[in-house]
Amino acid sequence: MKKVTFKEYFSTLLGGIWQAVLWIVGLFGYKDESSFGKVIKRIFALCITILLMLFTGCILYAFTTEVVYDKWIRPHVYNRVWEEKHISNHIVFQQLYYSNEGRVFDENKKK
Repeated sequence: MKKVTFKEYFSTLLGGIWQAVLWIVGLFGYKDESSFGKVIKRIFALCITILLMLFTGCILYAFTTEVVYDKWIRPHVYNRVWEEKHISNHIVFQQLYYSNEGRVFDENKKK
């Protein structure tokens, strides 16, 4: 099997994304092949790419904070990890992960 270089990988990936963008632009009936048309297609492609990157970043951030850290890393780092559900502004119900043990905790008095 041939090893794929970094440049080959990303040129193929971006080429595929570019074909998808051209297909989407074709759905809207925009088929201008002049230099102005090419500029419009490139601006559209850039905007779509930026939006997809932001969306992907948000999804990855949410996954890493909610799943990876809270469920996989945090229980193994700390001996006693409490899941908190707020009852009022300063009173919380805390329950241990992986256990049925719970308590009511006042955050102001630390009791």
